Amino acid sequence: MRSFRSLPVRARLTAFYVGILATLLLAFIAATSCVLYLQLKEQLGKFAIEDIETVEGLLYFDASGRLLLSDSYHNHPESRRVLERLLEVLSGSGRVLYKNDRLGNDLLGGRPFPGEGVNGYSTRSMQLGDGRRVLMVSRRHRINGFPLIIRLAYDEARIWNGIEDFLVASLTTLPALLALAAVLSFRLARRSLRPVEAMAQEAEHITADHLDQRLPIENDAD
Repeated sequence: MRSFRSLPVRARLTAFYVGILATLLLAFIAATSCVLYLQLKEQLGKFAIEDIETVEGLLYFDASGRLLLSDSYHNHPESRRVLERLLEVLSGSGRVLYKNDRLGNDLLGGRPFPGEGVNGYSTRSMQLGDGRRVLMVSRRHRINGFPLIIRLAYDEARIWNGIEDFLVASLTTLPALLALAAVLSFRLARRSLRPVEAMAQEAEHITADHLDQRLPIENDAD
């Protein structure tokens, strides 16, 4: 197998150009993936906040004092979407008062942490007992003066699925882009080295009998 240094200059220049381009494209894909992750996470947080506001209007205590979520879908069409989220409601002391079926036997974070949901929304990523990564948003709320902590979470699989789709599309087209770059780079290298080849050919004819000959120079600035 020939070493890199033994390759023709045109081939080495082509490999250099393609290598630089591949490095830049991979760095661009990585940076874009990071930005995409942050944007999708921010978007998911906004959706969770909107859903918490919907939940606040659906929670109520029944006659026996149980906390329930209203299923009056005709009055609250957005409540159907809320049922698809992971939902947990705690008392001010941290006792679980309500959680929906999608959450199952898991809990969203255990006991409240200091300042959770106070004067706004608290957002954090966490891992459930079954291994799922979720983005959780929580907020303090009161029903008839009774303090509650509403926690609502989205499965982060939606974020990673979006990033995976972007990576698959980017990496699928990358080989074709690099192949095109290799062809163009080889042609550019061949065209750039053409004056050098002409000078080399002319130099072969310069002998002791023809010392007055001069090498052709197409561009004085070279």
